[in-house]
Amino acid sequence: DAHARRIALRQFAGDRLGTQPEVFAYDFKTDKWSTSTKLPIARSQFGLAQWEGAAWVIAGLNFEQNRKGEEFKLPTSVLRLDLAHPEAGFSEVGFNPSETRRAFAGALLGDRYYMTGGLKGDFESVTGCEALDLKARVSSPIACPSQHRLGGDLVPLGNTLYLVGGSAQAEGSSDRVPSTRIEAYDPASNQWTTVSETLPFDEPKQLRAFAYRGRLLLYTANRATATVQVALVDPAALRGDSPRFVNVTLPGSAP
Repeated sequence: DAHARRIALRQFAGDRLGTQPEVFAYDFKTDKWSTSTKLPIARSQFGLAQWEGAAWVIAGLNFEQNRKGEEFKLPTSVLRLDLAHPEAGFSEVGFNPSETRRAFAGALLGDRYYMTGGLKGDFESVTGCEALDLKARVSSPIACPSQHRLGGDLVPLGNTLYLVGGSAQAEGSSDRVPSTRIEAYDPASNQWTTVSETLPFDEPKQLRAFAYRGRLLLYTANRATATVQVALVDPAALRGDSPRFVNVTLPGSAP
């Protein structure tokens, strides 16, 4: 934003394994981190969106090892932080997702934050998908993609959302494997389509996806060798008659 500030939420630290409440801000101009504020309840595996000058925290997990009662708690309150005045802290905005959810794929498109996949508090899959209207402060159901995924990234490009990465249940098995499928969601028609069944990666583990100049930028460093894989994908080209990937291996360089 105008203040060149980004927030990062530390997730596991301290003497006991657990989520942490501290929020850190990085200033690009000064190249420095600072403690900005704290979450009212520590969270990890949540959704984070920037909308109308504020950071919005959605769903997620509060975990504390060996906590009496229950180690896992899933807060539902949507939180808002004014980025111009982070010292004021987070506030609840008065509406929640329709159900608890963590380790999901989520993205903001327009005034709505879309959520797919993830787990409930009992490690059961969340079978529904929904969109939170941040302006109207309401939640509504949407169609779900063909695969239920843990993790993954939902990336907005134009008026379309692209779902990439994460893990999905292998066919004929209860095991989960990295998903190689790219799916596209059209909010206007509330429909999903499969853009590609393959990815240009030989090891598509824990990949991240971002929007970059109208393309999907994919990245993974979870590999057996000291290398990374990066891909720049044109979704429109994948919808053509004979889509293909071009692979280039760059020589190693000094650290």
